[in-house]
Amino acid sequence: MYEEVLPSSKRFKQHSALSEKKNKQVENYLNRTPTSLELTFFALLWATGISLKNSIQWLHPPPSYGENVPSFIQNERLVAVKIDDEISCLFSMNGERENAKIQPTFFPELLTANATPIAHFQDWQLPEFKTTTAQDFIKGMLGNQEELSVLEPTDLKIKTNKQFNFIKNKTNLPLLFNLNIGIVKSEDNTPDFTVEMGDLVLMLDTDFLKNDGQNEVAISTLSSILKTAEISSIQYTGNLGIVPTITRFCHHFKKGLHLNFVESNEEELEDWLISKSQNQFFITIKAAVKNDFCEKLEVANLNYLAIGEVTEEDQIELIADDKKLIDLSTRGDLQKVGEKRPFTKPAYLQKIPRFSIRKINSPKDLVRAAKQLFLAPNVVSKSVSKRWVFQKEGESALKSEACADILPLKGSEKSLVISAVSNTEQAYVDPFGAAMIAVMTAVRQIICAGAQPLSIIPALNFGDLNDPEVYWQFLQTTKGIEEACLGLNLLIAGGDVATFPVINDGVATDFLPRPTIHAIGKLDNVDDQVPMSFQETGDQIYMLGNAQNDLAGSEYLRSVQKVPFSQSPYFEMYDAVELNRHLGKLIEKHIPTSINDVGQGGLFVSLMNSAMIPEFGFKIETVETYRRDAFLFGESQNRVVMTIAPDKEEELQQYLISNNMAFAKLGEVFGNEIVIDNKNYGAVETWKEQHLNFLKETVMGELV
Repeated sequence: MYEEVLPSSKRFKQHSALSEKKNKQVENYLNRTPTSLELTFFALLWATGISLKNSIQWLHPPPSYGENVPSFIQNERLVAVKIDDEISCLFSMNGERENAKIQPTFFPELLTANATPIAHFQDWQLPEFKTTTAQDFIKGMLGNQEELSVLEPTDLKIKTNKQFNFIKNKTNLPLLFNLNIGIVKSEDNTPDFTVEMGDLVLMLDTDFLKNDGQNEVAISTLSSILKTAEISSIQYTGNLGIVPTITRFCHHFKKGLHLNFVESNEEELEDWLISKSQNQFFITIKAAVKNDFCEKLEVANLNYLAIGEVTEEDQIELIADDKKLIDLSTRGDLQKVGEKRPFTKPAYLQKIPRFSIRKINSPKDLVRAAKQLFLAPNVVSKSVSKRWVFQKEGESALKSEACADILPLKGSEKSLVISAVSNTEQAYVDPFGAAMIAVMTAVRQIICAGAQPLSIIPALNFGDLNDPEVYWQFLQTTKGIEEACLGLNLLIAGGDVATFPVINDGVATDFLPRPTIHAIGKLDNVDDQVPMSFQETGDQIYMLGNAQNDLAGSEYLRSVQKVPFSQSPYFEMYDAVELNRHLGKLIEKHIPTSINDVGQGGLFVSLMNSAMIPEFGFKIETVETYRRDAFLFGESQNRVVMTIAPDKEEELQQYLISNNMAFAKLGEVFGNEIVIDNKNYGAVETWKEQHLNFLKETVMGELV
């Protein structure tokens, strides 16, 4: 039903030919009959994934605003966030489906901006846990540590983090989202490229890097070459190939290109445009230094191809076999011609009834329900992936974690803080509300870690946006992101859109939307971080924010009550903003000993995550005005779990009461067992062992 293995050029020809309407648009734009290769050029330029990346400004995206974007960034495929006057962090990202696999890390976009790679994050969306695809992934990720160690860039001391979750998705194809992070110091800023007529155009192959498994020598060699003064511009073509790259080049520098493929015919050139120009560096150099520069490439055993020169004519010309096959004016906006799409609210929403908690029976055995939730694959996967990363780096699995990932920046007292949140099932039903919740949650996790939020970077993954129902999902998501960021007065530094058209007999909405929000923050001193784990026996446990009699959109509803889709959980923008503000003030007063966000899995999973690392128990009481399963497992928003030393209790309560903040005292950190409403759920150590071993026991029949 779903195609997986066709080579990209054949797949493109089969499924991306221009419609009659689009052909007419090209003809009107050129004011003549287009050549066959020109139609291919426009089909590539307007292909869903490409046109969104290059024409996102016309698709009602969230605005980019704020003071944290450094001015030196000229590559729109990179996202930059200014940490201070001396350091900026750069982010490159991409999503993959057909080519998604465990493979060596690669940082080409960062190298084009003179950045030093420091971290690599992978976010995997897998089909349901019991599918062969999902289980093969688990075996590959967790079952063969020796094989995986070869893939990690240990020579470069780059932190890696891989997280994964399981989605009820009819495509049964994995989706991989890569986020690469680098730093640039002010004295190492990317030079101000100046392109002139007569500059030569080269394509530099990058296969040697991927084949060497992220070899430090290879990276160092390439990096030194890319920093040379001979280069007048550089871009990485990525998975999109040469067409959007040269279009961006001409638009940015107000120049033209004359590209001559002497030894190619039309068919070979078409294949090169579609597929063989992917994942290469597009470089322009001064003509006078051609021999010296090419000699450097040859000494380094780097494969390159000289393909033409820069012109002043505002034209893109491609010649093969002495025939001019493409002749396009760049005075107009090539990218914008085909951008508009219709949208409509999906019909499938009518089949999803409005959720009511009254339709859900309270569990007779709350301990059993809690264990089912705590062993749900999507709850377990987050803990297991973190544990795997710590062990791979030679760190203790008992390392004290914060609510967000903290990356110390070499040469600075400051640290970069990152949080990633996605909620696919909620986005399928309520993309606007789900997007707002994802932004607020990601930002709150930054604050819970003791850091200052700087910006967000959305990564939006959808099905075929030519389908009006999918495009409605996309527009609602971007509106939700914008609404949340306006409420927080927070910068959107940039983002990425990846689309994955379903073909053959598939339905576009079979691919569930996956908007992932990355919140970026900074910590002035790593010693100021606030852990999420319990710190001392006897610390008092508080919940800040209001609970609700609400189970909508919760993992408990999906995993335990077997309701796959429902509306988003309770959320109120004003409460979210106020909670974030007061959390910051309480942290400034050094009141909390730990803070953990209440998110996936609700209050119970939040408490367990805080208890597991030190293996401290807790004794709490629920609030009688709420259903106990809703209080413990519901995911109503704008809540955190905070622990404080007993001598800080009066100060905390006075602050919360004077500022009209909702709160509930739950209990205390106590012993090594879980006690809720005077019922003993067992030892934290036992729950932890079952939780961390669940995936491997289930898939491989053995303990970790």
